[in-house]
Amino acid sequence: MSLNVVAIGNALQVSPWGFLGAKVIIPEKEDEQKELTNLLSDEKIGILLISNDLAVRNQYLLEKQHLHGPVVLVIPDGFEEDDPAGEALRKLVMEAIGVDLLGKERLNGNNN
Repeated sequence: MSLNVVAIGNALQVSPWGFLGAKVIIPEKEDEQKELTNLLSDEKIGILLISNDLAVRNQYLLEKQHLHGPVVLVIPDGFEEDDPAGEALRKLVMEAIGVDLLGKERLNGNNN
């Protein structure tokens, strides 16, 4: 049985994951708790990518579900030039899919 990848949150952070085959959900603020609860209990989801702002607003739901359901990965808002988390995420994504989505130039603040 193959499990699905779902990205939920604001359009800026989750839309690019749709190009990689993830189901993208951009909930209205009043629906986000219900949507997130449904996703966390869905046995067909293996990885749930969640935007940082949504994760912060619903931290209690994520803590409650952490032992059951999909693996939850929070998509950071952005990275500072010296942020090791940005480099680590870039390497993980590149290793997993073979594409440098975050781009070394973006992480270093270069626009060339």
